[in-house]
Amino acid sequence: MKLIYISPLRYPSEKAGSLFSVKSCEAFAKEGIEVELWVPLRRNNLSKEDVFKYFGVEKNFKIRYFFTLDLINIFSKGFYLLSFSFAISVFLYSIFLKMFGKIGEYVFYSHEQVALLFLTYFSKRTFYEAHDFPEQQKKYNLFFKRITGTISTNHWKTKEFTKRFNLSENRILTVPNAVDLKYFSNNLSKKEARYKLNLPEAGYLVGYVGTLKTMGMEKGVATAIDSLKFLSADYKLYIVGGEQKDIDYYKAYAKELDLLQKVIFVGNVPHIDISLHMSACDYLIAPYPNTEHYSHYMSPMKMFEYMASGRPIIATDLPSIREILSDKETAILVAPGLPEALAGAVEGLTNDSQLAQTLAETAYGEVKEKYTWERRAKKVLEFVKLKNG
Repeated sequence: MKLIYISPLRYPSEKAGSLFSVKSCEAFAKEGIEVELWVPLRRNNLSKEDVFKYFGVEKNFKIRYFFTLDLINIFSKGFYLLSFSFAISVFLYSIFLKMFGKIGEYVFYSHEQVALLFLTYFSKRTFYEAHDFPEQQKKYNLFFKRITGTISTNHWKTKEFTKRFNLSENRILTVPNAVDLKYFSNNLSKKEARYKLNLPEAGYLVGYVGTLKTMGMEKGVATAIDSLKFLSADYKLYIVGGEQKDIDYYKAYAKELDLLQKVIFVGNVPHIDISLHMSACDYLIAPYPNTEHYSHYMSPMKMFEYMASGRPIIATDLPSIREILSDKETAILVAPGLPEALAGAVEGLTNDSQLAQTLAETAYGEVKEKYTWERRAKKVLEFVKLKNG
């Protein structure tokens, strides 16, 4: 079996979706499967670094590039043109494979619907990884009828797929996202990490790691900044990641509230350095707002990395989060959109160091047992092989 992972995203990229794709390919290949990642040839990448080096993944799979029109920075509908042109390039190459009788060797796997739909006319081995949820039911009825199987990242989406698109249970697999524990195998003490990062040893750092917005949607960073109004000067918000335009936006927001001196913006760092920055923090937060996307669609990679970090987690109490974390067992869960509640949880852990330690240790034990890339890859490949007969 040869698995083709199809993705129209940027490579390399600071986005979680790109990291997810390369980690999936690496994990599939480690299971003895020949893997190729098909990606656009021309994207406006912020980094020109080698993809494998940038993400710190093993070079055990191939990357094939396809011509794509990338005009996202020119007009608002640019992503649709990008997706369609990429899908056409993949489709034309598939015709070539079909002509030479090679298409039957491949299993096609993607989080992108257009290219995958085209491929269903050549192959009966097409699998969709649902990272979001298609709201326009009529538009996707044909898609779900034609693909071989669907991989859902949480139980809410699985239930809705079966209900809205009449998918039988044997055509869908539920498997959450994952983490690579090797990045966290040598977690430093807080003192050591702060020394390496030239951070003051004193005081408390409340860490937020990841993009600051998703598809233009807020991720709770404003709530995190607002929470500083209820915390003493001993606390600072330590933000790692984010596009420069979003960093500038939240810097202005913090300045307007006279809180800029209490926020440290680190910007994007190589993924292999994420654990170092997490180790410098006292607490890690995920203050997602209560929206349809965050409440039901996501299975955030951030959460699994937080669990592997050895630091206590504070997150908002949403259904998607409760599929991963348990209140007062692996994290403290607070009501979304309430900065005072977030600040109260931070102070509560400061006053109860034993609880903070217990939460961190329990979360690490759970992520080690349930949420590794190796475990995820095995489940997906078992499903794919089963559907292939």
